[in-house]
Amino acid sequence: ASPLTPLPEARGTLRGEGNFERQGGSPKAGEKLVKSRELKEWIESELKRRLHAERIVWLDCEPMAGDDTDGHIDTMVRIAPNDTILYNSDETMRQQLEQLRTLDGKPYRLIELPLPEPIWSRVESRESRVEQLPATYANFLILNGAVLVPTYNQPENDTEAMRLIASAFPEREIIGIDSRSIIKQHGSIHCCTMQYY
Repeated sequence: ASPLTPLPEARGTLRGEGNFERQGGSPKAGEKLVKSRELKEWIESELKRRLHAERIVWLDCEPMAGDDTDGHIDTMVRIAPNDTILYNSDETMRQQLEQLRTLDGKPYRLIELPLPEPIWSRVESRESRVEQLPATYANFLILNGAVLVPTYNQPENDTEAMRLIASAFPEREIIGIDSRSIIKQHGSIHCCTMQYY
């Protein structure tokens, strides 16, 4: 099933599990499970109408390892000021983003974020197993005057990710937050704070 599906009992409404990245009036939807062209066109027209957007960008990519959301955009790609896009190191994603143009027809400034080394956790249930957790630097939180960046006790990767994010947000303080305990719930800083703003 699509993550954004028209409810049969309430025509014209959208139900979805996921999120959007906004750049001015242009949301970026990371949903990739829209099966029919007609449904995708309907969703796109509804999003444009309801969000007053000029365009919707669909990215086709695999969820990151350990992701249980089927690919929320805030774990993979983020919008920053000055036509900048930060994204997880991924060749398919890079190729798609290189094709994007601003509404003025210019290429975006692309910043490739490092991927943290895999982080594993033992899951206790009937059958004890180990699973990879969804560690990503893209799940940062933008605040007034600051950006909270997930870190994972990986000094080289953490430092590089914070440096790159700082280059996209030069007017904001960059604050690293150890997120190893947060990702055990299969999200990071942006995911666990989205209900608070």
